[in-house]
Amino acid sequence: MNSLTNLMTVYKFRGKEYLVSLNTVKHRSGTIEVKITDKKTLEEWHGLYDAAYIENLTQKTGNFKRFDTFLSMLKSGLLTTSQCVSLDLLTLEDLEMLRNRVSSQGITTSHSQGFTASHSSQMFSSSNNKRYLIVTYTVEFDRIHYPLALEYSGQPDPKILQENIQRLEKQVAFLENQLNCNNLEDITNQIDSLQKKVVDVTTENVILKEQIKKLSSVQVGKYTRKEMDMLFKSVYSLESKLKGEREIVDKLRREKSQLSVQLEEALKTERFLKSQLRIFQFEQPARRRQNPTAQSPSPTRNRSLNQCLEKPFHPKRETERKVWSASSPELGRSSSEDSYVRKRGKANLKKRCQFNTSPRVRASSPTFSELSHNSGLSRCGCRNCLDTKFLRPENQSKQYKDLKKCHDREKLMKRIQSLENLISSIVLN
Repeated sequence: MNSLTNLMTVYKFRGKEYLVSLNTVKHRSGTIEVKITDKKTLEEWHGLYDAAYIENLTQKTGNFKRFDTFLSMLKSGLLTTSQCVSLDLLTLEDLEMLRNRVSSQGITTSHSQGFTASHSSQMFSSSNNKRYLIVTYTVEFDRIHYPLALEYSGQPDPKILQENIQRLEKQVAFLENQLNCNNLEDITNQIDSLQKKVVDVTTENVILKEQIKKLSSVQVGKYTRKEMDMLFKSVYSLESKLKGEREIVDKLRREKSQLSVQLEEALKTERFLKSQLRIFQFEQPARRRQNPTAQSPSPTRNRSLNQCLEKPFHPKRETERKVWSASSPELGRSSSEDSYVRKRGKANLKKRCQFNTSPRVRASSPTFSELSHNSGLSRCGCRNCLDTKFLRPENQSKQYKDLKKCHDREKLMKRIQSLENLISSIVLN
């Protein structure tokens, strides 16, 4: 046994009360001690049983039990926790009568077999004061009896009894003194008042239960159908709301996944454009160092690039045919430009200019100022001068290339700004 067992209880054998104690021996593992004391005569019987004795006894009965199992059966019989196990205390004469009755009926049970095998030789040699504790295990179609022999210890010593009596008298006197000190009358009054309160509370509880039953029986017939209809309607409305909320959640999840994909794409494009911008910013100073003669267009004489992009250049048509010139914008064309135009024929001028009659510029016949812009004679920086359709290769100067780079850079910056706005809107959503 792994754990110690100390059990003491009062058990009735054939109408008499006995004090039964079941203990495990500390220094001898696998050994139990059973003591039975008569409460009236104080006679005592005891017995020591080890694991080998118990297992041998159960094997002789035909229903083998291990020592731990038999000990648990004995505990359940003493505490009356199981209906399958019962206990009985028999004398030697009772046990002999039981054996004779079984043998006269011609029935050989497991109890008779075990008893004849183990105790027949000891039965006649023992005295009449010996007792037998019968542990009966009842199953569906059989009853097994396990007899445990108990030796008679005799009556207790009168000196020991006197000592116990004196000790008990002292305890009684001590308890009486405590009761007197604590005002026994007050305690009894309190107990009486508490008992009255308990009675009042129980009666009130019974009355309230009856009232609740009456109210429930009255309300069941009147309001059950209406309440059930209302409950069904509320449940239906809640289910519809829940369905709508789930659809909204699914839609938001889909939008979130789409926006996350767009965000990833926007971040990729942003990284790419930033890398391109860094490359452009790194290459621009080197190009400026390689071309130190390139000058930016004069702000007083040329229109800005944004103005040219927003609105095409349309010079005023005058009756005196004074043409705007890059060298003298206020006075008109210079003598060198005038002589240059006279030298060239009209046919060659048309071929070289290749005037575009798109609706962005003008549908009417061009003036000389427009021809000079389209042919690249003047360098104002407008769309007509920067368009590659109207410029010849020799007229594409360094100033035009610088302006084109500025235009590309502005486009790139606008693209980056729009992407940043898109990313911020996605993150906020």
